[in-house]
Amino acid sequence: MKRLSHKLQFFFEQQFKRFRQKREKGWSGLTLLIMKDDADEPIRLRINLYVVYFALLLVFLLPAASGGLALVRQLREEPADAKIEDRKRLLLNIPIILAERKSLLKEARGQVINFYEATDSGNERMFKDWLASLSNRPGEKVAPGAILGLNLDELRALHLDADQALAQGASHALRLFWHRISIYHLTPRGRPLLTGIGFISSGFGQRPDPFGNPTGEVHTGMDFAAAPNIPIIATAPGVVMQVSRTDRPGYGLFVRIHHGLGYSSLYAHCSSLLVDVGDRVQRGQQLALLGKTGRATGHHVHYEVRLGMDKPTDPMPYVMIK
Repeated sequence: MKRLSHKLQFFFEQQFKRFRQKREKGWSGLTLLIMKDDADEPIRLRINLYVVYFALLLVFLLPAASGGLALVRQLREEPADAKIEDRKRLLLNIPIILAERKSLLKEARGQVINFYEATDSGNERMFKDWLASLSNRPGEKVAPGAILGLNLDELRALHLDADQALAQGASHALRLFWHRISIYHLTPRGRPLLTGIGFISSGFGQRPDPFGNPTGEVHTGMDFAAAPNIPIIATAPGVVMQVSRTDRPGYGLFVRIHHGLGYSSLYAHCSSLLVDVGDRVQRGQQLALLGKTGRATGHHVHYEVRLGMDKPTDPMPYVMIK
């Protein structure tokens, strides 16, 4: 190790020595003596080598750079001959395009005349004259509204009514779409556990009493069994409206969330709580840890969904919504 450090030290000393020599040599410069005809002392001009190198670099680099830029510009520019040929081709195509437009106009005029004849109108001759004036005489033209007997003000009013009806229909459709999105966003959906964790240990409704009551009991939610201290997550965004941090005989430690539109959800038998009353939560946010506090025979989360002040509803339809 010491041998390697000595070699590195020697290498850096040599490099520093060479750098210092080059620097001293560069700053040494050149001395020019200007001799006069008389016997006076000559004039000494000391020029630094770095200044000389820089001047030579400018002398050779600037012409090379300008020549390279000129070459690149010349290569990028389209040759003048090619531009002239393109202009010629465009000019030659103009008569062809005009002939096509005249043919289409003649065909359209014939179709309009046929349509007007089919309407059994008495102004056929005037209508034909007006069509001829549009294409053959560039002078004064007869207004099409006067010939066809149309009420232009009525047409404008109908056009305005159609625009308003379309705008109102589009606005109504957008509001309906937004309301549906809002309802879907605020509705509790999915499982109160992370994907792939736990299973449904008890459903909603009448069931045998796990504590041995022969008459059974009405289960007001769904139970999801899993390992202790598994995170319990919110099934929709909302505000925490109630928490219980004491081990009550029924739900034990629980969290209740209000989601809006009358929806609320409850998560009971928790081992510990991670939120407080008034907290805003998002869907998928951790609320508590799974436990078996309260009236429970094993580790699980009791999940309820309510709509307004009604009794709890079966959470299964909400669990099935993704």
